[in-house]
Formats: sequence, structure tokens, C-alpha cells
Amino acid sequence: MSMSNLFYGPQDGLTRGASPTMLAVGDSWFWYPFNNLLGEIARRRPQQSIVVAGYNGAEAGEWNTKFAESIKVTFEFFARGPLVRVLLLSGGGNDIVGTQNFPRLLKANCSACNQLADCYAAGQPDAALAGIEGHYGTLIARFRGYNPGSVVVLHNYDKAWPTGDGVFGPADWLKAPTDGCQVPQELRADLFADPVDRLGLLQERMAGDPGLGCVLAVKTAGTLDGKGWANELHPTSRGFKRLVEQKFLPTLDGIDLGPPH
Repeated sequence: MSMSNLFYGPQDGLTRGASPTMLAVGDSWFWYPFNNLLGEIARRRPQQSIVVAGYNGAEAGEWNTKFAESIKVTFEFFARGPLVRVLLLSGGGNDIVGTQNFPRLLKANCSACNQLADCYAAGQPDAALAGIEGHYGTLIARFRGYNPGSVVVLHNYDKAWPTGDGVFGPADWLKAPTDGCQVPQELRADLFADPVDRLGLLQERMAGDPGLGCVLAVKTAGTLDGKGWANELHPTSRGFKRLVEQKFLPTLDGIDLGPPH
């Protein structure tokens, strides 16, 4: 997705001479090739400029490992100074879904479960969410070392459906792991919606923590209302537009982003 005010990775930003007003670190909701949240923001706010680190499928747990160098370079070159007013974060979803991660939250055999709480393994999903919260806190603290005053904006995805549909064929994000753990059909949609809601509450707590600086939690869950999904985890172009119009732009418009440049 090539746009004059959206730069994918620090190298792209440096090569094309970016002077961003926003930085972003995230997963496919920022990187999805057909359309994504940042593409919609950049298109609708052309006076703003965004440099993003991360990649499709990035886990929040990889911010300090696999993507640590890319994030460091992004912060080193772009985070300082008065232009950058916002850091957008998209993370945590990939730490939960998939055949490696999702079964860790569930009992090995949920076939006899009648309610959602019965499906969770001991201590879950609290343990997984606590790990995600730690990854958020670490990244925000790193950013504050470069930029103590800008606003950090978080979001909590939306309530995806375990259809088994992927980008170019079957996916293993939701349906496959719930099949493997024999989760009753009537519990499957809620089994992802519940961690999404809990992620939102976690983000609201972080927004109330003065030690993290100014943090805003955008409650995106519930915006799509079961419609506008291209596959198990990604909205359609219209879905991304709806999320940006109803949730992100009102939030960003309430932030002093400085004069157009």
C-alpha cells in the first residue's frame, strides 16, 4: 500500500525522507496489504505522516526480540523532537490465536463444557493477557526514553469469527485450534470475543496509569458487529474504513497534532 504520507519500516522512512507526526508499531491490522487501519488514517488525514515498524503476524511478545532492532531504529531516527505527537500500537492478537498459542489458553478437551469459563485452562486467559500487558509496558517505556510527551494510542481489535477462512485459503487462527480442543460450536465465537474484551479492559487500566504517560485506549471491539470480515482475523476494506471513521479519527482529532506540514 504505497502512499506519500505512509512509510512501511524505518528504511522506507529514511529513503523517502519522512518527517512523521505519528509512529506506529504493530501487526497485520497496520500491515495488511489490501487495506488496513494506517492506510485509512493516512488517506483521510493527508497532512499527517506515519512511519510504522512491525510486520504481518507480529506478536507483542516479539517487540523486544524479532522486531527489536526495527523498533529501535524507528525510535532512534524519528521519535525525538516536536513533530511526533502520537505512537499507535496494534498488538496482542497474534499472541493468542493460532494452533501454537490458542490451545495454551484452553483445556485439551472442551467437548463437555457448557459455558465459556469451563473451556479455559487453569489461570487462563489471565496469564496470557498479563504477558501482553508486560510487552505493552516495556515498549511504551522504551518509547518514553525518546519521547516523554506524545500520546500512545491502543486498540483492542474486534470480535472475529472462527470461520476457518484465511487470506488465500484456510487459516489456523481460530477454527483450527478450537476444532483441536473440541470446543462446542455455541461457545466458539465468545471464546475469542472474551479475550478481546479483556484486552480492552487491560488497555483501559494502562490508560489510567500515570507512570506510562498519556495513553488512550480506543475500544474498537463491537464496531463491526459481526459484519465486514474478509477472513478470520482481518476486516474487509469497508470494515477498516468503519473502524477508522468511527473510532480512530475521533480519537486522533482530539489530539493536538500540530500544524500541517
